[in-house]
Formats: sequence, C-alpha cells, structure tokens
Amino acid sequence: MSIVQKLFDRLKRRNAPLSEWYQVSFDELRINISAQPPGKDAWEQSITWATIIRVLWQGEGGLVSDGVYLFTSEREESYVVPTESKGGDRLVKELINRGYFSSDKFTKAVTDPYGFYCWPEDEQST
Repeated sequence: MSIVQKLFDRLKRRNAPLSEWYQVSFDELRINISAQPPGKDAWEQSITWATIIRVLWQGEGGLVSDGVYLFTSEREESYVVPTESKGGDRLVKELINRGYFSSDKFTKAVTDPYGFYCWPEDEQST
C-alpha cells in the first residue's frame, strides 16, 4: 500500500461516524463499552447493572451525539455512552425497561436539544 493510500485511509477513518468506532452491548449482568477511536488506542470498559446508581441524559443540540452518563457505586467518574454509538439506542431502551431511566424523562430529553435529565430525580435535574 502506498503512502498516499495510507494517508487517505487514515483521513477517512478520522472522519468515520461514531457508530463505526464506538460500540455498546449488554447482557443480563453487564454493559460492555468498547471504542477504537481514530488515531488513538482502543479501549474497553464493563459495568454491572447492579452498580448503577444514577443515569443522566445530556442533550448536545444535534451537532454532537447526545450522551447517556452512567454513574455507579464503583467509581466517582461516570461512564458515558453516546446515543449515536452502535447499540446506543438499544441501551437507552434497556435502561428504561430495567427502571434505570423514566420513559417520561426520556420523552422530555429527546425533545429538548440542550437539556440535562437525571434519574432518579433530584432537585438539580430538569
């Protein structure tokens, strides 16, 4: 492969849609997140359902993927799953089905491009 072709392939990869390099899947016990960001090292994370204590939806206004932030009892930092990641829509449905996020909050969240919505609710959520 020529140097020009390698550079062209790298440029194509850099502009790849999020769903091509960020994936989320789940089973009965855990959520698995993996990413192969263009130009960076690949990584994987796993979260057990039982450790989730709060879910926050952050609307990004349509220019960037909305984010689902999963707060757990395992660490202070949240895990983030972009809604446009491969499997992101399925994860949101499963969070609602399992009671980790309210369907009413979800309806409000998707119609508010810049909102923050937490579940369970607290005095700072919209």
